[in-house]
Amino acid sequence: MTDMTDRARLHSILQYCRPHGSSGVSDLVRDVFAGYDYEIFNSPSGEPLALIIEVDPHLTSTLFSSHLDTVHAKAGRQQVFWDEDLALFYKEDEAGCLGADDGAGVWLMLNMVDAGVPGHYFFHYGEERGGVGSRGMSSYHSRYLSRFQRAIAFDRRGTGDVITHQAAGRCCSDEFAVALSSALNKFDGMRYKPCSGGIFTDTANYIYEIGECTNLSCGYQDEHSKDEVLDFEHLSAMRLACINLSWEDLPSVRAPGEEDPDAVGWNLASARWGSQHNLGSVKKVSAPISWDGGGTDLSLWEDEYVGPDMNDLRSMTYGGLHQWVQDNLHDPDILTDVLWAALS
Repeated sequence: MTDMTDRARLHSILQYCRPHGSSGVSDLVRDVFAGYDYEIFNSPSGEPLALIIEVDPHLTSTLFSSHLDTVHAKAGRQQVFWDEDLALFYKEDEAGCLGADDGAGVWLMLNMVDAGVPGHYFFHYGEERGGVGSRGMSSYHSRYLSRFQRAIAFDRRGTGDVITHQAAGRCCSDEFAVALSSALNKFDGMRYKPCSGGIFTDTANYIYEIGECTNLSCGYQDEHSKDEVLDFEHLSAMRLACINLSWEDLPSVRAPGEEDPDAVGWNLASARWGSQHNLGSVKKVSAPISWDGGGTDLSLWEDEYVGPDMNDLRSMTYGGLHQWVQDNLHDPDILTDVLWAALS
């Protein structure tokens, strides 16, 4: 196995365009995973669901998650550039995306495997197609999943989120998110905090088998667009933190399948956009747990939306607008108001 824990291996991973079910995914597995001892879990029909590497499995009840596919339209190779001054990976052409979603997570997990961090490493197939791999794992390999206490994905934009809610509900306890944020923030360059504004990654499909399921920011921005970039300085700092963090010491509070005890809207993301971009007014409805790790609290917010400022929307870049849509997918009222204003 080649020791390429620096940016050269990441640069190589990002050059693969990997639509689900394409030769780009199989080429990546053939080239990047050569020399690793892995098993591919399949559906009854033979569809690959997850490539799994186990490191000291008897010592751990932690599942780590990333995904192999990207939103590229066609398989192949692309040119990826490196900005030395900004420590960023980026593209210059107008087609496709960088693929740091989720090449960053793949790279990070391989580095953790190389360092011997105990864990069950799930490299999922088809996350960008609605999580077909993780959905299949939940359907056909539920008993295998139920052995884990926590499932931690590396598939979130930005540099500071520990996700507590995905899809339409809670995926981990506030206590778990606070403990994980605090553990990460002991390392240089880490500024993590709990965030209820998650959208979806594969761990959302495991909330009925595994109690604590989350998603961590890993340095990319403007995913799924030509403007996508990857902050390698942050990802490198995160690698050091993840290799040295005591994952098994994290608390397990939420029971598998447990509903959100607060039953408060999943609207922190829209509240944030409303306050910063004049896209709605918000009110504070509860604060179930306090947080003093970096000036942020865990207050949950309920959005009282009063209509979009179309000029604010028009001033956004394509990538910024794409992120705004993702942040508000859970709230049809917001998106309906935007479309109504645009069509009026």
